[in-house]
Formats: sequence, C-alpha cells, structure tokens
Amino acid sequence: MSRFALCDDGPSLQTALLALSQSTILAFDCEGKNLGQEGGKLSFITLRSIDPVSSNPEACLIDVVKLAQEYLRPIFDLLENEKVQKVVFDGRMDSSCLLHDYGVRLKNVVDLQLADVKSRAYQSLERRMVQFPRWISRFDVLQNRDRYEQIYKLFGLEQCAEEHGVIERRKSIMGRGWNAL
Repeated sequence: MSRFALCDDGPSLQTALLALSQSTILAFDCEGKNLGQEGGKLSFITLRSIDPVSSNPEACLIDVVKLAQEYLRPIFDLLENEKVQKVVFDGRMDSSCLLHDYGVRLKNVVDLQLADVKSRAYQSLERRMVQFPRWISRFDVLQNRDRYEQIYKLFGLEQCAEEHGVIERRKSIMGRGWNAL
C-alpha cells in the first residue's frame, strides 16, 4: 500500500474524493510559490483522513496546476463543508490563497499552531520568558508585565511537537542549529 495517492487527472481525483468524502476529520496543507501573497500560485493541496476509523490511510496529493478548474470544485466543497473538521498547522497563507484566488471560505478549521499558542496561555510569564528573543531583556519583561502578558512566540511544527511531548527534544551539539537526536 502506498503512503500517498497523486491526483493529477479526473479519475484519480474521483477515487480520492470517494475516500475523503467519508471522513469527518481531514488534515490539509497547501503548497505553492509565494502562497497567499499577490501573484502567488497554488500548486498542491494535500488532504488526508485522520478519522480514528478511517479506511484510507493515504494522503491525497492534488496537483492543482495540472487539474482543470472544474475538477477542483468538489475539493473546495469539502474544505467549505462545516460537517468536516479540517486540521492544519499555520494555515494563514493557505486560507488567504484559497479565499482570494478561488473564493473558498474554509469552515470548521483547527489550526494546531494557534492551539499551541492557546495552550501556553496557561503558563506563567516567567516560563514563557525563555521563549522570547534574546534582545528582549528579562528585566524589561518583569518590570512591564502588562506589556508582555499577551505576547507569544509562534513555534514551528517541530518545536510545537517537542513542547507538547509528541517527539523527543533534540540535543544541540554546537548550539547554533546543529542538532542530533
């Protein structure tokens, strides 16, 4: 069994849609050049059922460039379907692209990056201070708590997974981006 299905023509997309339309929870991501920016171009949409009882473990890689516009409408309908929960990580540019270029309004979306930020709202400011950039002095933070109470650093996917114990933290060898497990 393959780990993904490339959907670059009508029949392959129809097969994927049959499986995806049975799902109530979909992970999704968009890829492209300058996605969500003026002049940007969407290239791929990846969708995968993450229902606990899903019969289709494949990720569907939808080639937006190759497919004709009329083939994409059922995918967009799925993304707009309020009954299907969509899970994304940092979906800002994905959402912007889909809305401004295709008129697609995502519905029932959980952005895991925002969930991470919300989870840190329960941490003390002192705990969160270690996540602030070095150029923000600890003294300033402690002296001006009200300015910093609602400031959170946005983490990437790997750092979020480490923070929440999903993956083991990497140990730095050199302290400057050289990591080893």
